[in-house]
Amino acid sequence: MPSIVYILPASALHGGIRVILEHAEGLQERGYEVLVVGPEPAPDWHPLTVPYRQIPLHEAGSIPKADICIGTFWTTVRPAFESGAPHVFHLCQGWEGVHREYASILDQIDATYRLPIPKMLISAHLEPVLRQRYNAETHLLGQAIDCEFFVPGTFREKPQPLTVGVVGPFGFRSKGIGEALEGFRLARQQGAKLEVHHASALPLSTEEDSLGVTDRFFHRLSTQEMVSFYHRLDLLVHPSHDEEGFPLPPLEAMACGVPVALTRIGSFRVLPQDVALRFDAGQPETLAPLVLEASSGSLRRNLRQAGLACARSMSLDKVLDRIEETFAASGASRQMPS
Repeated sequence: MPSIVYILPASALHGGIRVILEHAEGLQERGYEVLVVGPEPAPDWHPLTVPYRQIPLHEAGSIPKADICIGTFWTTVRPAFESGAPHVFHLCQGWEGVHREYASILDQIDATYRLPIPKMLISAHLEPVLRQRYNAETHLLGQAIDCEFFVPGTFREKPQPLTVGVVGPFGFRSKGIGEALEGFRLARQQGAKLEVHHASALPLSTEEDSLGVTDRFFHRLSTQEMVSFYHRLDLLVHPSHDEEGFPLPPLEAMACGVPVALTRIGSFRVLPQDVALRFDAGQPETLAPLVLEASSGSLRRNLRQAGLACARSMSLDKVLDRIEETFAASGASRQMPS
């Protein structure tokens, strides 16, 4: 069986890091010899089942030898390319060049993406970008959710107040959390009775606290604790901007039976129209009416059923099959018995 090394850029609590770990764990269960490496100590917020090694990422010779090496962020792709592995891949969850914060280093990002490495994509909206800009070889994996771990909670027909939630750091523009909070404030002005919950890997900021919109703040919840967070909600709002890849919280909420409201961004276009309410990124005034509309128990029940069906169709096994197909297309597949 081929050996595989995944290179993490960091170990902080982040959905993108969990995606990488779940891929690594799934391939290990299929019989691959998998090692995860990164510049920081092992993540303490995820029940890691694969071996992990802390390494000096940009030191020559620091990447352990393997048959397959997978970079997972632009800063880890060149170390993977220079690792000496016979087969190198780039697991791409979002194109970093779209973030205005990276404008000053876009030339470095471009140079990294031009390396002749197959790109394994989480979201279909990345394919035209990478093909047109870099003439890249792309393989679509899709996003996955563990519906045996994220399970439905109790449905509340007529909650008073309606418990609405958001997930993500307040200060990151691409997450749109401040705009969601403004939408909740407007909905309250229009008569909605709400309890607002916010889960974030970062502590509550002074700016968010001063807004007076958030009723309960949850800091650095583990993967297991996020299930309980979702079960408290009657509606999850995910206000991402187009810079986002394919974030996990909407799928996690759907798997937990929570109705969802999403922005109209590229990564969410693959989801069926009936699985979520839709509003415009950066326009909280388009969110407020949806929050008022979500007081309807029948609407939320329909969203719950559609969301559950959607989440259950996006299994990790399907993604792992596509990863193995990508390996095979590049000549890196495992040897089959004769």
